[in-house]
Amino acid sequence: MKFYCWKKIAFGLLFGLAYGLTTAQMYVAVLSKGNAGYRQVYSIQEQFPEEKIKEYHKDGYFVDDISYGSEIWTITASDRKDYFDQVVISSEEFPKAEIEAKAAEGYYVTDLTYGKSLGTRVWGVVLVKGTPIESQRIIEGESFPFDEVYDLLLNDFRIIDIAVGKETVKVIMAKGRKLKMISQDIVITEDLPGDIIKEKTQSENPSVITHISYQDNKWYVVLGFGTEHNSQYYTVQKAMPTNTIQQGWEEGYIVTQFQKFMYRNERVNATLPAYLAEYTGRIRCNDILSDRTFNKIANGISNITVSGLEGDQMKLKIVNDWMYKENICMSTEQIAKLINTFEYDDSRMDFLEMMYAHAYDIDNYSFFEDALGDDVEVKKRFKKLIKSGKE
Repeated sequence: MKFYCWKKIAFGLLFGLAYGLTTAQMYVAVLSKGNAGYRQVYSIQEQFPEEKIKEYHKDGYFVDDISYGSEIWTITASDRKDYFDQVVISSEEFPKAEIEAKAAEGYYVTDLTYGKSLGTRVWGVVLVKGTPIESQRIIEGESFPFDEVYDLLLNDFRIIDIAVGKETVKVIMAKGRKLKMISQDIVITEDLPGDIIKEKTQSENPSVITHISYQDNKWYVVLGFGTEHNSQYYTVQKAMPTNTIQQGWEEGYIVTQFQKFMYRNERVNATLPAYLAEYTGRIRCNDILSDRTFNKIANGISNITVSGLEGDQMKLKIVNDWMYKENICMSTEQIAKLINTFEYDDSRMDFLEMMYAHAYDIDNYSFFEDALGDDVEVKKRFKKLIKSGKE
């Protein structure tokens, strides 16, 4: 079990201030596979979705997730068969007594949210009867209660949800013999922790995202190992990810996290190029390489006089060294300017594989297939690469 505290990256954040401040309304969605057979619906509401929840319950759907951000409530629900009953509470004060009363009847909290509704702030609590939970604790503190959470993790409790409201951080934790999760890592940062997520989800024993939210200008991410989900991907988009969700449903995925948020971006996004201003697809990270730095990379490549495969390898090393040092993204337009400097299709494919994790407007990446020749194996590598981004 690991804790990644936001204070550890404070230097990088302060450095980023030099680029100027901006805000952007974004959506984050996590799609997971492993709950085959569930039908799912979702909705966006300006107020706490009490009436929509009643409508879902009437149609046989149970609430999976309620989130709040950027003055918008998002809700997902599915027709899962393992739940017996569900109760949803909204209250200006944290409904501790109601939660305890329902717990005595076998209901446990599966989702907790805090947001604005009808001019006031409310807690939204989802309680379910029929979960694999056998015991539950609600931990809170003025900041994230690391010590108490860690002690409970050591005693086989797992984090179910995190909510920030009324100057407190509340952590819902649960325990159960049939609760499918071996271990968890917790990440709290001020920037989307894409590198940590990538490290944990692409390791030899990969984890999946069991919670992700942007609250009080911080990202809260929980990564679990040994869950019921056997495949997963997440997307961050400027527009409502309708097509991404629909495609995920068609491929057997369900939405396990979904939130709109106002992102206070402290880096290069303040000066995104005009051609990306209307881009509404997935993004890999919050920054793109400045023109000045990109030109240094391009000039370094153009200064290579060695030809053939050796020259291509030298170019790849230049790009790799720069991207490792900068640890940010290139736009696909920048990548396109470099790809034709490689002589061999295999080298171009090596370059595309290298840059795939560092491409800002990732949904434009499929267009690079036209930059490759007719080699069948190279084409197969490219299609496998694109497919890997959706699994």
